[in-house]
Amino acid sequence: MNTLKLLIGPSSNILGNRVSELMGIEKVNLTYKIFPDGESYVKIDGIKKEDLVVLVNSLSPPQDRNLFVLLQMLSVLNDIGVKEIILVIPYLAYARQDKMFLPGEAISSRIVSKVLSSFYFKKIFVVEPHSTESISFFGEKAESISATNSVLYFIKEVLKKNYVVVAPDEGRLNKVAEISKLLGSDYGWLTKSRNKYSGEVKSKIGKAINSNSEVLLFDDIVSTGGTISEAAKILKTEGVKDIDLVCIHGLFVGNAEERIKEAGVRNIFCSDTVEGKFTSFSVSREIVEKLRQMV
Repeated sequence: MNTLKLLIGPSSNILGNRVSELMGIEKVNLTYKIFPDGESYVKIDGIKKEDLVVLVNSLSPPQDRNLFVLLQMLSVLNDIGVKEIILVIPYLAYARQDKMFLPGEAISSRIVSKVLSSFYFKKIFVVEPHSTESISFFGEKAESISATNSVLYFIKEVLKKNYVVVAPDEGRLNKVAEISKLLGSDYGWLTKSRNKYSGEVKSKIGKAINSNSEVLLFDDIVSTGGTISEAAKILKTEGVKDIDLVCIHGLFVGNAEERIKEAGVRNIFCSDTVEGKFTSFSVSREIVEKLRQMV
């Protein structure tokens, strides 16, 4: 008899346990440790080849380690001979390297898909991938999960503020327009250019924003904080006093938090696709909805 079981990777403990609670799935025992030389060790108990296994593991920083641990877990499941494996990746690393921007660059997103696809899994779900191209390398097995409903619920029911939702660049404009329409609020945006060699970001206002408004900057990924801090500085020069930030994948590399706060952002809220200091809301309900369609 097939039994549905949940294998939670070390980078998704909070999110994985929320999925378990919502679905009532039996959790599999995972032993994970790091040897003194930095190598990872994985041991999985309590799985049979007849089981249907849902594996949840984010590729959040440290990305390379979490990717290798995911490969270790997939390898064990394949060695056991599990016939049905559903892979859930809350944050897909390397998704921004989905094409060759300069001659000689590696298309890292394609490499990740090739390595993962060297193991068997039936389906892969990715929460809010940075681009459709980044999951297209997996072929028909891949499907994205939108976090829009979780964002809306958090803004309406938890923050309870009448924000003007602002996109820090044109890339997030469609998502911001969708969110603001569902909220019944106004929206705005900035335009951004990035030097492909130095990475330096320059932004300017794309649509005038009432300086008396409370502004909510929205982005899918916050990494070094360059785009958000630049956007916040420009909004401040326009007279905006109150700026909050909501993002899906909060990486906050290096001094990103300091840069963002110094630029004038008041509060930072992120989902649990990347578990950290600013994790404030969960995408577990969207994940569970997709899983229930599968099982």
